Amino acid sequence: MNRDTTSEEDRIRYTQIIQEETEHLAGLIKTLFELAKIDQNEFAIKKEKWNLMH
Repeated sequence: MNRDTTSEEDRIRYTQIIQEETEHLAGLIKTLFELAKIDQNEFAIKKEKWNLMH
């Protein structure tokens, strides 16, 4: 498949898929960095009171 034989509709659909998957990967990478911080004890636990019935 190449650009000349791919319809405009398919290109738009493929672009949307690429964008969604890129956002998903960015989220995974962010999570990995957060886990790395936890592993290096560079995180803080913050205690807060909140109402369970609210």
